[in-house]
Amino acid sequence: MKRFLAIGILLGLIGYTVYTQVWVNHKEEAVNSSVDAQTNPFNPNEKIGTVINKGDLLNKVAPDFTLETLTGEKVTLSELKGKKVFINFWASWCPPCRDEMPEIQHFFEQHPDVVVLAVDLRNTEKSDEAVEKYITENEYSFPVLLDRTGQVGESYKVLTLPTSYFINTKGEVQYKFIGPLTLEKMKELANTLN
Repeated sequence: MKRFLAIGILLGLIGYTVYTQVWVNHKEEAVNSSVDAQTNPFNPNEKIGTVINKGDLLNKVAPDFTLETLTGEKVTLSELKGKKVFINFWASWCPPCRDEMPEIQHFFEQHPDVVVLAVDLRNTEKSDEAVEKYITENEYSFPVLLDRTGQVGESYKVLTLPTSYFINTKGEVQYKFIGPLTLEKMKELANTLN
């Protein structure tokens, strides 16, 4: 009797293992076949990881804003007209944003001709201290602006983090990029700004 019980348990374990493996594979295939990994889930017309050079804001004057930095200074976008500006919308809890931050730091150090503004969606963060701690611990020196209400993010139609905008010297949005940028891509886009 014990022998039959042991065989039954063994067969049950084998059956369960086979069932779960088939189910997991089936689930992965269903997900991979129904969703394009590059499609922005919030806007199917946009692809994550590609340069977007047409749309509502593109080739128009960038929506103006005034935001405070972590140190309490105020920055107004329209006062930067005549300069190339790279705006990056991010949050400290966002893994792709965290991956991108060292690249932004390198870009900031290597391209003093481009104004870098890292706009933290502060309304999604725990506290100012959490943002400041992240920036300080990683020794980032580019300006971090706090979008406390999320209104600036809304005006720039930010649905996915990170999202970046490249503003030309006329104050117009020339490029939008959804997803983390590499240093090379930042340089390429900045070098083609008017």
